Amino acid sequence: MSEVDESVSTLRAIVELDQEQRRVAGLRDAAIRELDGLLASGAPQRKSHRDIDAARERAAALQAATATANERRRALLQDLSSPLRKRYESLVRLGRWPAAVALEDGYCGGCHLRVQPRAEIQLSEVGGTRACPHCQRLLLPGRSSEVRDA
Repeated sequence: MSEVDESVSTLRAIVELDQEQRRVAGLRDAAIRELDGLLASGAPQRKSHRDIDAARERAAALQAATATANERRRALLQDLSSPLRKRYESLVRLGRWPAAVALEDGYCGGCHLRVQPRAEIQLSEVGGTRACPHCQRLLLPGRSSEVRDA
């Protein structure tokens, strides 16, 4: 596998991991809200204590999953070249989610605007990534089943 193909593959893995982290964060936040609600109710019933313990365990397990995913994400990011890693992290900080998207049938998977045919040809022939001229997300060769739109 060429270095370019490895970078594209790594970016796809990072995007999928970021999507999973967002899903887990939502579940963790829901478990914490449930725990807060149970604690605020103040009902000292036996069932409430079991519910509180269960909510604490769910929140702790989801927190552990988040920590593991963060470690994996850091390792994957280190596999990218420095400019590509900085570009990806910059897009995430700017709220461009997802930061890397598939180019499908000439359209950006992020902003859904048409990309110049020349850029599409370069991406398919040379590989690697290109920036969408409209939203600046990283464009990956089309494989939308692996890199889903947000």
